Amino acid sequence: MTARLASGDLHIPPDRIRAVCGPDSTLSAFEDAWNARVDETEGASLFSRPFFQKAIDAAFPATPPVSPIAAYREGALVGWLPLHRLAAPLGLKETGFARNAHTLRNHLLTEDPAVLAALLGAWRDHTDADTLVLENLPLSEALAASLTSAARQTGLLIDRPTRGRSLAFAGLPSTYEAFLATRSGQFRRQIQKRLRQLESAGRFRVDRLAGDDLARAVPKWQGVVARSWQGRDRTVRGGNSSADWQLHRALSANGCLWLAQLDDQPVAALRMLEDRKAAYVHTMHYDQALRAHAPGLVVFDAMMRDACARGLPRVDFNGSSDFFSRWATGTTPHMSIRLYRASLRGRGARLVRFVSRRLRAGPGTIPDAADTPETRPRQPE
Repeated sequence: MTARLASGDLHIPPDRIRAVCGPDSTLSAFEDAWNARVDETEGASLFSRPFFQKAIDAAFPATPPVSPIAAYREGALVGWLPLHRLAAPLGLKETGFARNAHTLRNHLLTEDPAVLAALLGAWRDHTDADTLVLENLPLSEALAASLTSAARQTGLLIDRPTRGRSLAFAGLPSTYEAFLATRSGQFRRQIQKRLRQLESAGRFRVDRLAGDDLARAVPKWQGVVARSWQGRDRTVRGGNSSADWQLHRALSANGCLWLAQLDDQPVAALRMLEDRKAAYVHTMHYDQALRAHAPGLVVFDAMMRDACARGLPRVDFNGSSDFFSRWATGTTPHMSIRLYRASLRGRGARLVRFVSRRLRAGPGTIPDAADTPETRPRQPE
């Protein structure tokens, strides 16, 4: 069953799943249930929580807006699909999770085929989109199989999942000394060497800023970004636009900003978000002129030391570069899945994508978007 939410009250019969398509202002009435669902769902993160999703919606508004979809069973939230308009070729209408530098971890908050069918049915009935793109989901064979089953049940076409990026993380022991003991001696010496270099270069300090202090430090943070390699490289997309800074200001009540200063000049900034599950690297920049002194490494060391001292279970990184690999104890792989309305436009979009991927793959190969029996919609009996 799908419906548009008209009030803050839901009366759902036991054992029934109801998908609700409504504006954020109405769905906000269920924030406690939403947060509880994130807490209890393995692999779900802060980036699926209401405060982050609302901040993303405000900073990167969809035009025209698309209502999110929530699934409930017995009044409890059991699935969630925030929707944004995505850029698409050939006049197609495409929706999915917000696509920007801040949405590296997405989650549907369920792997239940019945719940997923309710979400997909609501998308089919209450949006005008031709395609639905589910990017950066945790890699899961169970979820992929459930989505395929739900797509067939709702008459949608679905591609096979494609492997996405892997994001590194560090599981934390009870003390920082215990964590460092798992790193190489060379790595530990490198941290101390860089710290001594910075202390010898002038008055060096690292501050942990939160709340109002964080908000007041935004201009210094912006200065670091402007002098970083990301800020100087015009090919780097995202991270320093007015929308990005609107998002950062909206999130200033969460987590902290680690700011390193040399002679009162900011030289490195590490923005961390946090919930009860983990601390999350959101952005990280350092002054390119001080690259030889590695101020980013020293700031990261201070953050990791603090996370252990406060008993956080893990720190999630926003990449898997060599830098993060030196700190990591594991990685979280992700996947993306694309679905299509079984209309002329939807089928055409899928065919174009299939041909394009086959051409890129070369002769004698079959791309993941192959129209196999498993990915066709169920035919009426």
